[in-house]
Amino acid sequence: MNEDCVQIFESMSGNNRGDGSVEIRSQMVGYQETSHLNGIVATDCALPDKIPAEAIYEAIDEKSVRVTWQMPKDNGTVYYHKAESYLTGSTVRLCESNITQNRLTSGIAGYYLVIDAAKDTNVTKVNGHFNTEPHTNVTADKITKYLHVAAVDVAGNIGATTHFTIKETEVPWKIYTGQLIPEGEDGNVAPSSEERCWYVRADGRTPITLKHQAYLKGVASLQYQLNETIYETRTQEGTIARNIIRTPSSDTAAETVRTDAEDLIYATEGTTVLQQYPYSFTVRSDSGKSLTGVQKFTITGDRSGQRIQVIPIAEADSVAGKIYSLHELDEKNKITLIADGEPPVIYGMEMLENRELIDRRDGKVNVTITASDAVSGVKEFYVNIQNTDNTVSKTYHPDADGSIRMEITEGWGLYGTRCIEFLFGSRSNMPFMVLYSLTAIVGATMNLGLMWSIAETFNGLMVIPNLIAVFLLSGVVVKMTKEYFAKENG
Repeated sequence: MNEDCVQIFESMSGNNRGDGSVEIRSQMVGYQETSHLNGIVATDCALPDKIPAEAIYEAIDEKSVRVTWQMPKDNGTVYYHKAESYLTGSTVRLCESNITQNRLTSGIAGYYLVIDAAKDTNVTKVNGHFNTEPHTNVTADKITKYLHVAAVDVAGNIGATTHFTIKETEVPWKIYTGQLIPEGEDGNVAPSSEERCWYVRADGRTPITLKHQAYLKGVASLQYQLNETIYETRTQEGTIARNIIRTPSSDTAAETVRTDAEDLIYATEGTTVLQQYPYSFTVRSDSGKSLTGVQKFTITGDRSGQRIQVIPIAEADSVAGKIYSLHELDEKNKITLIADGEPPVIYGMEMLENRELIDRRDGKVNVTITASDAVSGVKEFYVNIQNTDNTVSKTYHPDADGSIRMEITEGWGLYGTRCIEFLFGSRSNMPFMVLYSLTAIVGATMNLGLMWSIAETFNGLMVIPNLIAVFLLSGVVVKMTKEYFAKENG
């Protein structure tokens, strides 16, 4: 018994049996009259566990990556406690407690970090940089780096070192999409007054082209590159669907790789509004960091009048699974398509239906024509009248109120204008129409019989230039007739 460490002890005589020895040590033994102890020093002497080797790699920008690891367990040190009671001033033990086991854990205080080119550097307090958070940012470049991390508890115990490999070709760099661009043909796509909103023809036949652009903000590799261009649609009813076009991975050493429709893979999720049209291709460029998809779609007529939102999404395959573009940023590149499956409606032509002949001697026929469209509005509106006897035609355009008003029985003035224009040019039209209008005053004030006589005389005189023209062109007519029948017989 070490008497320097014991205040009270008692020894008894007896016989020792067997070989060997027993040594009992106590860090603290004391005697006191209270039922509690204050100020007892108990140190955490155990090391924290080693940090698990699995980490999360998150790209911060095109050069930096955040490595996040799991917090390990702090083991702590086990202490045993026992209490005995005695009579005051006596060594006679009255009773004793059970032995309790208590684990003292100080907790993880932080981590020591080392970043270098060696695979197995052990972290110490001397060479490590202290960090309180379970993550750090590392610059990724062409040189492979290693992040060495060890946990340290509040008592200063440093655990075993875990090594993380940093390669720029293995980082899941962030994916971004560009503004979706609609293109049409034959005027089937037209911008509306709203921003990023277009009217599109919805007849199930005429295609619209959607150009999808996506890019990696980092380095692409054969194991991590853009693969899917996704068109997500949302209807007014709240239904969400996706048209997915998958481009197989390719060698990133090539500057530009085009993949045509037969080598692409198509899939859909949900009930899609955009119907696949047999025309598509993708182009991977910028050493695999950029992927542009061009796809044509049609919209059926039953969607007429509906607003359809289209959101571009991009995906890249990685060892850890599929990585998608940031959806909150994809939302900024969405467009709205307003389906228009109904043609414009023309009003005012009903009075001309089923009329084979209009005789101007029965009076004037005045017509007022309007046009309207319930969805996209009327883009262009005009009326063209052609005379099949002499090929004379005239085009009418709307007035300020959008209506076209015309007298379809007008004749001599129109014919005369076309002749004057042919002979002297378009500048002569206005003077001729002024003179022609003045004849209306003369005709209204002179004798009716004399007026008709003059009109019939001038009609007869028109035979003279017509006969001259027929005589001069007879050779041409005969030649063209022979050529026509020669082709027919040949």
